Amino acid sequence: MTRTTSQILSGGAAAVARLRTALIRRGGLPFLTATAGIMAASILVSPQASAAGCGGCGPSEAPKEPSPQAGTHAGHGQAMAALQPAGPGAQAPATVVSILEHYAKVHAALAADTVDGVSGAARAIANLVTGDDGKSLPPELGAQAEALSKAEDLAAARVAFKPLSASLSRHLGAQRIQTRGHYQMYCSMANAGWIQNDEAVKNPYYGKSMLACGELVGSY
Repeated sequence: MTRTTSQILSGGAAAVARLRTALIRRGGLPFLTATAGIMAASILVSPQASAAGCGGCGPSEAPKEPSPQAGTHAGHGQAMAALQPAGPGAQAPATVVSILEHYAKVHAALAADTVDGVSGAARAIANLVTGDDGKSLPPELGAQAEALSKAEDLAAARVAFKPLSASLSRHLGAQRIQTRGHYQMYCSMANAGWIQNDEAVKNPYYGKSMLACGELVGSY
């Protein structure tokens, strides 16, 4: 049977995604990131796959929260992240470890469709950045955390979480910081990434309505 071009592209993209995921889980590609500004998306997917949805998300549907999406549902499984230059990584400084702990609280709350604790955790991140005597942290990280701390509702918090996540991901990648326990996730529907301390996707932009919508694209 003759295969159509879309079928060939779809099959090839799926194979690439499986290979990349296997390498990530085995530690072969430790500095993959999928953040705004460094994302090099290479999407190969058939119209049939787009209509059917993708693993973890199901058929495309409107989220319960105001939509943060900018992109299509077809991107999951095919989005290819930029690879940071090879070289030895640096152990995470104490300040970065603390930031990641507060960041994790924000992520957990948004994934659970709540803003409980978000303001306090975001303010703690802002204070850590402004109190960094070595000025090793990007100043925008503090400003973005401060903006998140002032979010008035869940929708606003999710919007503010995007640039904060992008800046933190860029910093970890640029400094080759190794935490040995944090993973870069990406959702093409939200057109944004985030960091988790476990490998099971928990989407902070859609929460319980599409909690597993996204993919693991790298590790730190």
